[in-house]
Amino acid sequence: MFLGILKKGDKRRASSSTIGLSNSQFKRLQEGKTPKMTKETYKLYLSSKWWNNRRAKYWKHHKRVCYICDSYATELHHNNYSRIGKELDKDFVPLCNGCHKMVHNSGYKLKKAHIILKENHKTI
Repeated sequence: MFLGILKKGDKRRASSSTIGLSNSQFKRLQEGKTPKMTKETYKLYLSSKWWNNRRAKYWKHHKRVCYICDSYATELHHNNYSRIGKELDKDFVPLCNGCHKMVHNSGYKLKKAHIILKENHKTI
């Protein structure tokens, strides 16, 4: 978990730059609070070393199968943003690129979009 690497003496010490957050957002994480995310800072987060490691850890323990169409999953969809930087595996939904775009363009709430779209996919 992300907060675990913020403890004193940890050799894998995180910094605001390693996870793509501003200093004030990083401070919020150190205080145990979720940082406020904008589209810009979320993009920075997704290009960070921390996210690359977190994503790799997820794929190490889960199949790369799209939740909606059962094709090869290349992306992890955040079904909520409340734990950015300290996500649990249940915060992710594996999706292929096409289904991930469909989820974001569906107009459904992020937490339920993949479930609704999977039901629709079954009936096609």
